[in-house]
Amino acid sequence: MNQPTVLQIKNILETGHSLTFTSESSGQGGEKVIIQLNEKPIGEVYTWDSDERMHRNIVHGNDVEARLAAEIKEWMYEAFFPYVVRRDIICDSYRCEFEIDEGVLTLGISGEWSFDGAQGSEGGMMVLEGEG
Repeated sequence: MNQPTVLQIKNILETGHSLTFTSESSGQGGEKVIIQLNEKPIGEVYTWDSDERMHRNIVHGNDVEARLAAEIKEWMYEAFFPYVVRRDIICDSYRCEFEIDEGVLTLGISGEWSFDGAQGSEGGMMVLEGEG
């Protein structure tokens, strides 16, 4: 993750806001990723457009929030997904929360899976900056 994005995330968290993302395997279309700031979607979200009667990518939030969401999504494909594979946190869906504690920026990872009638959950923590 580039340094300006890390600083932006730290500033958001240090001012008491929450920043999370969810990701679920949607099959043919790839991963469905939603970034949320204070539990409201930001950036492009694949949404049903009732006027057009079709699904479309609709941008939520202002330009700064949309850029932040785009940076986080890019980072997810470059670093997050390879990380969970290396750590064997392989899940059908993830709910992750950025956290900061004493200057250490982390990502709390919570995932759920189901296979052949069995279900389970996995989790972990990814240190993004600082020493954890």
